[in-house]
Amino acid sequence: MPIKVPKTLHPFINAVEKTFKILCFLDVTPGDPIIKNHKVSDKSISGIVGMVGSKYIGSFVISFTAECILNIVQKMLGEKYTEVNDAVSDTVAEITNIVFGNAKKELADMNITLEMAIPYTIRGNNHIITHKTDGPYVVIPFSSSLGTFTIEMGMEPKKKDRRG
Repeated sequence: MPIKVPKTLHPFINAVEKTFKILCFLDVTPGDPIIKNHKVSDKSISGIVGMVGSKYIGSFVISFTAECILNIVQKMLGEKYTEVNDAVSDTVAEITNIVFGNAKKELADMNITLEMAIPYTIRGNNHIITHKTDGPYVVIPFSSSLGTFTIEMGMEPKKKDRRG
């Protein structure tokens, strides 16, 4: 059953659409959001970035099937890859960075400031995604002519520091 998209996720959806349009002239279509209560990814590679701000803490993830990311990398770089290797991982980390940068601008307009950690990737079937929050996580599937991928985010209000 689809859920309502949290307002803090809209900038990330918009950033994904913008990023792929600019990077590889690719139209991507978001699907209905779902709630994920586990840490296992059904994709081949994920780009992950931790986020922290004055009001919120969280993490953002973009996960691709092998077919999809290999097609995207070929379209972006003009070079064909047959496996998810270090060069593909680097590209996923950079895509994650660009999406966050684009979302950050729209979040600032909502008076939400977030800084990010250095994006990293995890690859392999059934890899584990460790968020900065306890969950649940909102997942948005995307479809494109090059394949499918998802974004997911966990974000919660930052706990008050009780020291001093």
